[in-house]
Amino acid sequence: MSGRLSSWKDKDERYQPSTSRSRSSHEHHGTSHSTYQAKKKKKTKPAKEVIDCRRSTAAQFFVEEEMVHDTASADRVVRILKRGFFIQAKQPKLLDNFLDEVISFQHDKNSEVRTFVVNFIEEACMHDMKILPKVISNLKMLLDDKSIKVQKKVIQTTIKLYTHAIRWLSKASVVDEVMEATWGLMTHLKHSIFALIESDNEGIRAFVVKFMERVVVTQTYHDGYSQKRFIFGSDTSNIKHF
Repeated sequence: MSGRLSSWKDKDERYQPSTSRSRSSHEHHGTSHSTYQAKKKKKTKPAKEVIDCRRSTAAQFFVEEEMVHDTASADRVVRILKRGFFIQAKQPKLLDNFLDEVISFQHDKNSEVRTFVVNFIEEACMHDMKILPKVISNLKMLLDDKSIKVQKKVIQTTIKLYTHAIRWLSKASVVDEVMEATWGLMTHLKHSIFALIESDNEGIRAFVVKFMERVVVTQTYHDGYSQKRFIFGSDTSNIKHF
């Protein structure tokens, strides 16, 4: 009986799996699984990174598209401005027809373009003061521009046009409603420029002082003791002083 039990015991021991071998196999399997998960995690980007990557790609696409659009717009502006210079120099009679196309750029986001619009207005009015009634309101809007450079250019332009506007009105045999409205807008522009004497920008204040000097010299009554005036060739009594 004892011999039979010992034989069954030997069989159990023979077929019983080794604990050390089982533990080793389990540990090896666990290590392999951990390594696989680590590699998988390394290869797979977090969802946030993927989203950020997609967003950056989309943002880059729109930026590039906007740059292309800006380049095309800039090229168009350059072509129109070149035509404007040519018309001013060679065909001033066509300025009136070309004016609206240039004025449309007064809201361009490039301050250089807006500055050119002011310059074009100045040159056009110097060629023909009859254009002034059509652009005086544009000068007022450009005076409120956020760019200091554009504001300075408007003041410089008004310094020149103020004298020529008085000359144009003083030479008219009859001052019509358009002329009166133009002078009213010029006066409003003058007061708006005067208000900029309180500007924080020193350059703006300097241009305002120059404009004030021009207004004083232009509209001061000259008597026999005054220096001879050569700006006006006719009587200026029909010009209202404000």
